[in-house]
Amino acid sequence: MAGIVYFLDAPSAMITFGGAFMAMFAGYEIPDYINGLKSFLITIKLPSVNTGSIIQKIIDLSNVARKEGLLSLEEAAGELDDTFLQKGIMLIVDGTDPELVRGIMETELINIEGRHKQNITFWEDLGGMGPAWGMIGTL
Repeated sequence: MAGIVYFLDAPSAMITFGGAFMAMFAGYEIPDYINGLKSFLITIKLPSVNTGSIIQKIIDLSNVARKEGLLSLEEAAGELDDTFLQKGIMLIVDGTDPELVRGIMETELINIEGRHKQNITFWEDLGGMGPAWGMIGTL
């Protein structure tokens, strides 16, 4: 284990990591840079998605709507943790045309995918910067 210490050099590490992150800072707008860094924390503490639980919530909501009417969903929607599902339910409660609800929700999904793609691109770009700054750090 002591042999690995010979390969570690603090100034080189600072040049490598600091240079890569600062190059990214120069290439991205500040909000995009911050969102990219925040996305790292999301991947570390990946929120668990229980599909069965979500399906059960939808079934429960449909039962409430059938028994008490669509307007009764407003209170139930306020208790949902899933903002995407909550938005869809509120559109239904407001009496929005079903095709329009579908279009709005599909657009919302496209926006979510775009935001995720932007964060993925951030980390791909950083991965491209790392080796270049690593070579500079070895000098």
